[in-house]
Amino acid sequence: MNKKKLIPVFYASDENYMPYLGVALTSLKAHASAEYTYKIHVLYTGELNGYATKIREMNDDNFQIEFTDLTEKIDEIQDMMHCRDYYTSAIYYRLFIPALFPNYDKIIYADCDTVLCADIAKLYEIEIGEKIIGAVADRAVASVPAFREYTKNALDIDAEKYFNSGVIVMNLKKFREIDFYTKFCEILRSYDFVVAPDQD
Repeated sequence: MNKKKLIPVFYASDENYMPYLGVALTSLKAHASAEYTYKIHVLYTGELNGYATKIREMNDDNFQIEFTDLTEKIDEIQDMMHCRDYYTSAIYYRLFIPALFPNYDKIIYADCDTVLCADIAKLYEIEIGEKIIGAVADRAVASVPAFREYTKNALDIDAEKYFNSGVIVMNLKKFREIDFYTKFCEILRSYDFVVAPDQD
């Protein structure tokens, strides 16, 4: 009997976003295929309230959800993090995935306010080769003159290459090879991203 292929999917949430995470996971499970096993990792800080109990009830043989507390990791970079308005430290949780999960070479990261309309395994199966990520350009940034200027002048990035960070395929093997976490911390110490800190 062949073992089913594992599709690892990561979400980041604090206690405030747990209700939305429940919706995201419900949509993921609704479109999941019996051909795969889905391993869902929820990275969190704060309290796991009643929503987490309800989310765990979604577990079955094909769909497994695991919670990982990142409080200690976030405390390590607390003095460097840039957040504003409704942004919380949850936007940084994905940065710890390559080091904390060495058993994976490739994963999908999705924001917990996403709703899926198809099987996420289709996204996972897209070949990205040696690229560090697979992502979609943020067309809103490329089409608004003020945003184009911002990406050029503040970030030194071509607006056409500015991507949406809410759904990405991550090549964890490559992340580890280039020591991404160290490089990212160096950037955090040097810049203050105040417009869209999770994407900038």
